[in-house]
This record gives sequence, structure tokens and C-alpha cells, in this order.
Amino acid sequence: MRKQTNTDFMVALENQYESRAFRPRLLHARLHSTTRKFKEIHGKLFDTWGIYEDDEITTTQLRRRCIHIAGLEPD
Repeated sequence: MRKQTNTDFMVALENQYESRAFRPRLLHARLHSTTRKFKEIHGKLFDTWGIYEDDEITTTQLRRRCIHIAGLEPD
């Protein structure tokens, strides 16, 4: 019997992805995850903006919090 290679696996995965039964579930799961993450980030940014408008934090603190929420901190 022939040993299965990584290429064989990728072809099998592509065939499975192209099947109509598999694709909608995969896309729905990815969309649901993306939507959930977007809503979470959106909520945090709005909360931070509200704190800023109430003069509880400075502009610099607002910028730092937004950078942190968006995950854009320098390494």
C-alpha cells in the first residue's frame, strides 16, 4: 500500500471543501467567529470612547487603549 503524502491530504481536503454539504458549515462557522470578534472589538472601542467623552481619560490614554484593543501594539 502506498504511503499517503501531504499532497494527497490537500487534494482530499479540497475535494471535501468543494462538496456542497461541507462548504456552508465551514463558511458559517468562519463568518460567525468573525462577526463575534468584530462585535467584541466594536463594544470595547465604544466603551472606551464613552469614558473619553466623560473626561475620565486623556487623549493619550484613549489612543493607547484603542491601539491595545485593535491589537496594534509594537513588539
